[in-house]
Amino acid sequence: LGAKAAGIRRIDDELETYMLDNYKCPQLAINIQLLLSGLVVGGGNSAVDAAASIIQEEYAATGDVASLYNEYHGAVVSGKPAPPVNILRNGCVLHPIIEQVFGHLWDMTVQKLRPELANIYIWLIAYAALCSNEPIDEATKDTATRY
Repeated sequence: LGAKAAGIRRIDDELETYMLDNYKCPQLAINIQLLLSGLVVGGGNSAVDAAASIIQEEYAATGDVASLYNEYHGAVVSGKPAPPVNILRNGCVLHPIIEQVFGHLWDMTVQKLRPELANIYIWLIAYAALCSNEPIDEATKDTATRY
């Protein structure tokens, strides 16, 4: 929707801030954000369910991260529409993923991520940082599917 969605995004941000400030409940805020995106927790979308699980547990379990990776990377590879990137960009989702990858650098109690999983986690972090939710052209698709 681009610029046309600025009002909806502002309302979404205000609702999220209100819920977090008044109820200290990130799960409620993400549910509102997902509903505004047309998605429902428990509605059969594995990306939404994985994000909800990460927020609820405040931990990025390997299965949840694999579900997110399968949804987003699978959409890039197949050309199907990906779930909205704002799900992945939500701080309550992205922060635990970053913690899993880099947490051992600043906290000795965090275990280092298994090397075979690092590419999946890092791909999701890069996707969240770089994706614009615009259709992907062939040159970008070739680069994005290499990893």
